[in-house]
Amino acid sequence: MNATVAVILVLAVGTYAFRLVGPALHGRVELPDRMQELLKAAAVVLLVALLATGALTEGGGFAG
Repeated sequence: MNATVAVILVLAVGTYAFRLVGPALHGRVELPDRMQELLKAAAVVLLVALLATGALTEGGGFAG
């Protein structure tokens, strides 16, 4: 098996594990309000960074 395929499979399994654990622990784990605010802000920052990367790069380099 190619190393690239192995890495892709590990990432896929990890992604689905996170998706399954979320609903399973929803009622059991209580996050503090401050942590919930930080997670919301982190999600916005991640999306803005992804948007900026897509908008400002082209072909592996700076698009400007």
